[in-house]
Amino acid sequence: MGGICGSFGTSEQLEALVNHIKQEGERELYVKEPGVAITGREGRCLGEGFFFGKLYSDEDLNDYFGDSIDETAKAFSAFVHQADGEYVLTSFDNGKLCLARDFYGKMPLFTQHEPVYQFSTGREGFQGEQTGRLAEGETVVVKNNKVTKRYERRKFKFEKERKDFFTTLPLIKEELDNALRRRAAYCSPLTILFSGGIDSALLAHCAREYADVSLVTVGQEGCEDREMAEALETELGISLQTIDLTIEDIERYGTDLAKAIGGGSVLDFEIAFPFYMAARTTHAGLLVSGQGADELFGGYHRYNLAYKESPDTFEKMQLNDLSEIGRTNLERDQLAVRAGGSHLTTPYLTPKMTEYALSTETMTKINVRNNKLVLRKIAEKMGLPESIAERKKKAIQYGCGIHSLLSKMAKERSITKEKAKESGFKGPLEMVVKSFE
Repeated sequence: MGGICGSFGTSEQLEALVNHIKQEGERELYVKEPGVAITGREGRCLGEGFFFGKLYSDEDLNDYFGDSIDETAKAFSAFVHQADGEYVLTSFDNGKLCLARDFYGKMPLFTQHEPVYQFSTGREGFQGEQTGRLAEGETVVVKNNKVTKRYERRKFKFEKERKDFFTTLPLIKEELDNALRRRAAYCSPLTILFSGGIDSALLAHCAREYADVSLVTVGQEGCEDREMAEALETELGISLQTIDLTIEDIERYGTDLAKAIGGGSVLDFEIAFPFYMAARTTHAGLLVSGQGADELFGGYHRYNLAYKESPDTFEKMQLNDLSEIGRTNLERDQLAVRAGGSHLTTPYLTPKMTEYALSTETMTKINVRNNKLVLRKIAEKMGLPESIAERKKKAIQYGCGIHSLLSKMAKERSITKEKAKESGFKGPLEMVVKSFE
């Protein structure tokens, strides 16, 4: 799928980074001082910089380049706060570098500061220990091998004057339509990762107004997500591709996935695997996901428990989750999808949608028993079946059946709790997952 990388070190150090992001047959483009390279179809040369990823806008990015690298950095930071996409943006001038990452950190960007400053959308190829990543929505200036200026993403906060959802509901629906329309202009058909839940069902129902749409569901035979998706295929009038999830698939592709996402927890593996299989099977130009709807509109059960304690407790949890969603979820899933040969896009997570969600009165989004009240109301107004509008959330690892498949694998390998702990693992599933690393 290609990528972007750079190094203030030697040409050999830059080449090592390129070799880990470039696929056979892809073009590559280099500049020197500092060394920066792009490969793949998603890379663009901007004259004084490179862009890599997808931007759902007709804006001319060259308009954001200033007379100096510092002016450009300030303009890039402003751009990041209003642009919809998954991307990395760079500018370079006489040994200086400006580097910016999209608002939510949907495009991975790893960095190393010692012995020289290096960056890459891929995990591998760094000299020595990889030290971190560019933060979500952050813009930096690098001079003389050091970060000299940093523009951080603004902190998430609730609007002082909140609105009830009858006021914000049409704005939220309009922005969802616009986000899908922008993606349809970029790529058609749109392939939607479909679980039969309200988030993906709303995406499917809205997207068909602007593009040819196909649905894809990944799951073990008889799992809840597959049964729900198959039941709704005719009702929505959109073709559904069902991808079987089996132990054989996990055995065959587990190592590839673990390498792509850099290991991680059992939960990371369980969530990323369906994304990887959907991308690998469909090779969709854009794989559309409902990620972010839970964080924006209060979709997790733990949010109900927090709200029961107090609305303030829920709001603090929500802001924290939004701040960390790039690092905890989006980066992992983009890496999985790109390893499968596609590109992940998340229409709920736009700067404008975030503004509308955080200006909506909390009590009209969630209460002690129910959640995502705004999205459920939109679904009701659009005439979606009650089974969709009222379906309770089920975590992907349980809905698609991968958790039960990993449990079966542990039993087949005779891995007991005692055996796992003796081997230094927390439990049988961790021992199975770590065997792929």
